[in-house]
Amino acid sequence: MDAIIKPIVPQTTLDIIKEQTRRQEAAGQTSHQSFDQQHLINEEFSILEPKSKNDKHRSITQLAKLGILDKKSEIYRTKCANTSFYPFSIALEQPAGHVELIATNPQSLQTWIFGLNFLIQNKDQSSKMQALLQIVLSDHAVDYSTFLR
Repeated sequence: MDAIIKPIVPQTTLDIIKEQTRRQEAAGQTSHQSFDQQHLINEEFSILEPKSKNDKHRSITQLAKLGILDKKSEIYRTKCANTSFYPFSIALEQPAGHVELIATNPQSLQTWIFGLNFLIQNKDQSSKMQALLQIVLSDHAVDYSTFLR
């Protein structure tokens, strides 16, 4: 748990969520899968994909800047609207680097990001957090509201 630096959500994942939300709103649907994209972009942790000069693979954002990919094209927007995969990463201290994960819905992604940010914000209470996790996993009835004080 101490090795976690921050969650990283690539711009592509945000594009997917934005396009899916846009299409739901255009269709007049109020989705039970509401997603707070602003909540995801927590400036304190800057979870958008980092810009790496040593990265051999080009990101969607880099391809768009080079003019190779048009992020406003109907093909790109349709692919975003039709996907059910929401990739993200967890940046770890070296030598581990990072772990890449895929959420299967926006709510799962939001839960992961919220949970990771909560762990990062409460690193100084890691022993209490581990004890709380053991209690939760063992399914004991405990008043959690006073536990982290």
